[in-house]
Amino acid sequence: MIKTGVFGADFQETNLMNRLQETGKTLLCGIYDPDPDKTVKAANHFSVNAYTLAGELIDNADAICFASPGKKEYEIIKSAIRKSRHIFIENPVYLTDEELLALIKMSSEANVKVQAGFKERFHPALKSSVDFISNPMFIESHRLSEFGKKGSEISVVLESMINDIDIILGIVKSNIKKISASGISVISDQTDIANARIEFDNGCVANLTASRISLNKMQKIRFFQSNAYISVDLLNPEVKIASVKEVYEGNPGNPLFFDLGEKGKKEITINSPDIPVSDPLSGLLNYFFDNIHFESPNGNSAERSYTALNVAYQIMEKIKLTSN
Repeated sequence: MIKTGVFGADFQETNLMNRLQETGKTLLCGIYDPDPDKTVKAANHFSVNAYTLAGELIDNADAICFASPGKKEYEIIKSAIRKSRHIFIENPVYLTDEELLALIKMSSEANVKVQAGFKERFHPALKSSVDFISNPMFIESHRLSEFGKKGSEISVVLESMINDIDIILGIVKSNIKKISASGISVISDQTDIANARIEFDNGCVANLTASRISLNKMQKIRFFQSNAYISVDLLNPEVKIASVKEVYEGNPGNPLFFDLGEKGKKEITINSPDIPVSDPLSGLLNYFFDNIHFESPNGNSAERSYTALNVAYQIMEKIKLTSN
């Protein structure tokens, strides 16, 4: 069984350790944190080894997991790859797109897996909707939250919007043609509200809005396509699918029945598929370990995440230009 070590002992990392133990696909072998007290506390709680040096953790594990790596961790990740360790990065937003690309190239040379992904691609509501999404031509997403100090040191584009960027890039199978964006800083020193418009070569347009100074929370993404509309609520898991079909008779008493004269009769039906109970982070971890065990390519994780980061940085640059 793969021995996995965890770098970091804050809440995100300890939550990661919980999910690691639940997968049943790995043996949690130890933890390291720059704060020795945090290391010991987490190690005692999970009954694993506490390491005083990052290098010791790397030497005793087959895979290393990071929740939110920064500049110092980037160097540690590189040293781990050089020692042929598999790398899991739950949230790579504190890396630049160039840094992530460098890690991908290093992992290819070392023949190891680098899973750098955004867990919401495994959200149960999204997974329940993907079979109904086919060639959407307009996509609209809203990700709104109240202000909190955590995460305010980076742009809301990286903190929040990037999740929807990643989801959209996984659904729209087309190259990006044009990106437009605007945003403002209201409370923090970084962009707190952002809007982006992504135009694809196939004609699809995605309009994304993210805010961390809203009175109400919202995480919704809507897909509009020929004869169908799919609404996915990620905050209060729910999927609604409105399908338009031609009918011969229909029900005139149905408010969703339309008699279009020479153009025929159409009716809208609304369905809500069942949403299974599942944890997005667990889905991301299972994908990572399956890639290792079955030696399957992880092109749907690190490479796609690199593209999402690259798009996020382009959006941030557009905001910088429009705000000057």
